[in-house]
Amino acid sequence: MQHFGKEMEYRPVGAGRILTQASRPRILFATSVIPAPVSSDRAQRTDQTLRALLAIGAKVHIVVLNMTEAGSSPQTIAVRLRAAYPGCDVTVLTHPMFLSRAERMKAGAGMPGSDTIRLADAMDPRRGAVSRIDHCPRSFREQIQAMLDGGSWDVYFSDSARITPVEGYIFSGLRLCDSHDLHALELQQLQERHGKDRMRLRLFCAIHRTTEKRLLKNFDKILAASPAEAAVLGDYAGTGTDVIHAPVSFEPKATASDGKATARNGLLIAGSSAGPDVDGLLWFLDRIFPEIPPRIDATLTLVGSVCRNRVVQQQARRFGDKVVLAGYHEDAGAFYRSAQMVICPVRYGNAMKTKTVEALSHSSAIIGTSQAFSGIDARPGMDALIADDEATFIAQLIELHEDQARCAQMRVNAGALFDSRHCFARYVETIATLIDMSGPESINLRPSGSTDAAHY
Repeated sequence: MQHFGKEMEYRPVGAGRILTQASRPRILFATSVIPAPVSSDRAQRTDQTLRALLAIGAKVHIVVLNMTEAGSSPQTIAVRLRAAYPGCDVTVLTHPMFLSRAERMKAGAGMPGSDTIRLADAMDPRRGAVSRIDHCPRSFREQIQAMLDGGSWDVYFSDSARITPVEGYIFSGLRLCDSHDLHALELQQLQERHGKDRMRLRLFCAIHRTTEKRLLKNFDKILAASPAEAAVLGDYAGTGTDVIHAPVSFEPKATASDGKATARNGLLIAGSSAGPDVDGLLWFLDRIFPEIPPRIDATLTLVGSVCRNRVVQQQARRFGDKVVLAGYHEDAGAFYRSAQMVICPVRYGNAMKTKTVEALSHSSAIIGTSQAFSGIDARPGMDALIADDEATFIAQLIELHEDQARCAQMRVNAGALFDSRHCFARYVETIATLIDMSGPESINLRPSGSTDAAHY
């Protein structure tokens, strides 16, 4: 039975819900993002999923593809991840793009970055993959396959539909996917926003849509970060797959404070190096920030990996000391607690916006676009201010700056919204229910060799 955006009933996690040693499910968790330290929205979601699995007592083996740290050895990354997720086993593979040409060819990666190879790989019906070279080279697929064949697993859990075993999904246990970033939808939004390269965007949008549909059908249950995304995922996956709405969460430490009163002033934008974050920030710097009246304290602090973007750096220099590039900080709590207002200016992107939820977790007064609040049950004017055009954005910024009482109440409301919808305990309960706390015998959904195991 298929469910579009079905929500789990929320109950606080108690001792009666924690797995016993005998009933702990064995989970192979595959990811192509290094989740610690958290440096992107996807890393944040993966980090929370791993912590939720540990919170319910699952036995987890993480197999991770290093795509971002050219100078880090597999051993170094494994030690770090074991420290971040105590009790987990860790296997790390290096992406072929960090290897020599001979090593890349041996790993079956060909020439990374080639659109021709991407296209041929994506159109191969036996593989059903998108951008295989970038996200799941053959060496990584073979490693996953070997671990599935050589281990005794109750659950295969992937944080991307593109991560597939080399022989497809011939696996008798529960197959879970947290596919929170559909590339077909993002390409479609880009196509609607930009006139250039329209034919190319249409072509790759069609390829991604076809292959993502094919891949999502391989899973029994799929997590979606927002109701809108859940509906699309349900359509893509078809019947026989449950799609569960699991909102973005943060752990309680995100709301921690040292108890001291902090003077609030200025504006804050937190962002990653992802395209939607960069686009929204540049729009704000170009169209809104210069129009804020001088009487407003409009010192803008930028925090996160978005500060590494060269175009962002160039635009920030135009404003001198009025824009501060604070860089990446693993814990940005101090910046949120000292900002009078947090700006969330993203204008496209299909998944729930993690930075918006992070701002809610710090009880921030937020002004953002409707896209920034996609999938978040914020009451406009009460929990946050929402504006999609320059004039409204500026007017609401001035209004909130001059009404301190309303600004303070909005912070209280934002914190309450986070506690009711996005707290870590709620996400733990969702993960626990997905895997089924009653024991391993209820986890194995199909006998080995079942004819409905989709593979290519």
